This record gives sequence, C-alpha cells and structure tokens, in this order.
Amino acid sequence: MFPVSPPLDAVVPPISIEIAPGRSAVVTPADLSPGFTGRYGASIAAAGDATIVAEHTITRGDAGTSVTLGSRFGSPRWWMPSGLPDPLAGALVVFNASGNAGTVTVSALGPGGAQPLPGLEDVAIAGAGVITFDLPAEAAGLPIVVSSAGEVSLVVEQFVASGPGRSGSLAVPE
Repeated sequence: MFPVSPPLDAVVPPISIEIAPGRSAVVTPADLSPGFTGRYGASIAAAGDATIVAEHTITRGDAGTSVTLGSRFGSPRWWMPSGLPDPLAGALVVFNASGNAGTVTVSALGPGGAQPLPGLEDVAIAGAGVITFDLPAEAAGLPIVVSSAGEVSLVVEQFVASGPGRSGSLAVPE
C-alpha cells in the first residue's frame, strides 16, 4: 500500500473578510484555525454578484514557492494528462469541495484504459476533507485519473519537482 495522508478530522468555522474592488487579501491557515499545520483545502465565495480570483500560494523555505489558481468548480473526475516522470511523495492533493463523505480512486491511464493503482482504490474522504497521495513507481510517466464515488465534488492539484523546488497545477476537470 502506498502512503495516503488521513483526511482532516474537522471543518473549521467559516470566516468573512471584506475586500474593496481592485484590492486583494491574504488568508493564511493560521487565520482559519490557530496552530493549524499540514495540507488543507478551502472553499471561497463572493457575496452577491461580485466576482473574485483565488490563488493558492505555498512557500517551503529553500524548496521555493508555487502559485496555483483556484478552481471555479468541483467535479467527480479529474485528469492529469501529462504524467509525472518519477514517483513523488505528496504528488496529489485532493480536496472534497462538498460536505458529503465518499471515496476517491486514483488510476493510471495505460493501453488498456484507466486501471486503479494498488492501494489507492476507494480511499475514504470526509466531507470538506483533504487527502494527499504519494504516486507509486508504476504510475511514472502515465496520465492519472482521480475519480470519486458518492455525492462528492473534488478539486485535484498535482505537485511536480521543478529544479530545486516543486510546482503545482490543477488537474483538468471532466
């Protein structure tokens, strides 16, 4: 079985901030829950007919900084068309954007179609939960499919080695 981080135990209470048009605000994990560490996901909404752009920025000391645009919606299935060249710890971060519990399966796309990766099948995910997956060697170079079962809406982000650091990008929703 390949390492999978456990889902988060709790959902933190929502926060509300006011941002003037044309301005920005930074929200850190500590703003959401004091003392929080680890991977997380967040749903962000604008009041009324306002529009917003959300970015997720991760800085890890000398490993560098990655910036990823937020997703406008969740989907039960996400595709990563360009496979990772090597297995990578914490390569996938899956956020359940719904309040419903369900399961997640990570598959590799090969000549025979999508085949679930051993140990990454039907992994439980809590409502509003986050799971980090390590990708095994047999997935190297292959496109990856992340799918859910149940009334679950996912957002999937992948991290790849990039020089001395890591770079993040959203997978493609179906």
